[in-house]
Amino acid sequence: MLAVVVAITLVGCARLPAYQARTVAATEFQTARDTVRGHARTHCGRCHMASLPTALPRALAIYNLDADQWSSTLTAAQLRNGFPRRLNGQLDDAGKRQLQIFIEGELALRN
Repeated sequence: MLAVVVAITLVGCARLPAYQARTVAATEFQTARDTVRGHARTHCGRCHMASLPTALPRALAIYNLDADQWSSTLTAAQLRNGFPRRLNGQLDDAGKRQLQIFIEGELALRN
């Protein structure tokens, strides 16, 4: 069983694109951000939504999906690796495209 979990994790990580900061049009960025937030609520909300009794303080310290500026607390390293690793395997191609637009737009905001 452990071997299966490790294999799935490695496959998911291997499929992550190399995210690069790029300027994204404001409306496109906001649409991607809102879409990704919805996906994150579904797949990560249990720990990352302060309004839920299942929320974990260490998870909320990384990002809180209930906050207006929820993604502002993610570091560039978290945007490139940890955050997409969890979501990437859960999304279809359109969702992955929105995730990439969101991450690359967020990275540009930090430059």
